[in-house]
Amino acid sequence: MPSPSAPVEDRFAWISAGEITVQAGDRTVGPIVGGFREASNVFWTASGTYAGAVSIAADGLGSVVAIDARTGDLRRIPCGCSRVEPIGDDRVAYVDDQNQGRILDLAGAAEPAAFELRLPAEVRATEIVAAAGETMLVRTVLPSADDGFGDDTIFLVGPGGPARKVHRHASIVDSRAVGGHDSDGRPVFLISQPADDGICPDEQAWILPAGIALARLDLRIGPGVTLMGDTWWDREGRLNSTLVIIPCEGPDPASPAWWRWSGGKWTQVEDRPVTAVRMLASGDRAEIVPEDDIQVLYRRHGDARVRIATEVLAVAAPPV
Repeated sequence: MPSPSAPVEDRFAWISAGEITVQAGDRTVGPIVGGFREASNVFWTASGTYAGAVSIAADGLGSVVAIDARTGDLRRIPCGCSRVEPIGDDRVAYVDDQNQGRILDLAGAAEPAAFELRLPAEVRATEIVAAAGETMLVRTVLPSADDGFGDDTIFLVGPGGPARKVHRHASIVDSRAVGGHDSDGRPVFLISQPADDGICPDEQAWILPAGIALARLDLRIGPGVTLMGDTWWDREGRLNSTLVIIPCEGPDPASPAWWRWSGGKWTQVEDRPVTAVRMLASGDRAEIVPEDDIQVLYRRHGDARVRIATEVLAVAAPPV
């Protein structure tokens, strides 16, 4: 959930072609060059102070690149990870290349601290795929899967007890999860997995309220197959996604549009092309719009908008 001390100025960050840039009020930090392969993992800490992402070097080793939005100060912290997740205040959590869970306090200790994931002995952690505060979804594989591929199992790890198995995927390729909080402030997650039989793509998705079993999410919004793009939980605890309908035969797919899941159904928020949306503290929003196969980042205020950057892969904003 948002920190009580979250900033009132608008802050957002974006990744484009191996660079990360941070906007804080009228100040711009960057672009900062790095091996930003996991574009969807650009993050903000809950306080709204630090933005960052994981940079993967040529040798395959990851580092957390963190930018202080107040000062522009930059830190690069080796992590041996491919992904980090904010877990409250100015802390992020990840699994390193030794399958060890670690927590890094960007405002405090210089070195990450090990923490116990409390997983069954027969599995090993590969990454934290989503978090909602200190409640996390951890991807695991069996020790025999030395290459990291094959069947994987998702465990729910919370501060109050041992890990609980919640889902098993046939393959880790392209599966994902997004954490947030419901309208009562409780952790909630989306888990999804695309599939493709070579004839027509497909996607399955589930909602996981913490402590409750998975519930299948109906992705049908029209004829054809509906695929999820950028997905996020808003401050009211509603699931949002940019959805696109893919016809298995016939015309090309339409552009993605912004939809919201509420009351057991999808409702279109706006009928215009958009790839990603993030609300800002002022009520403005940062959004990525497809234009002639180029992803363009805008800042929108009502019907007016200002062009910020082109060829943008992902955008993030502090929780507001």
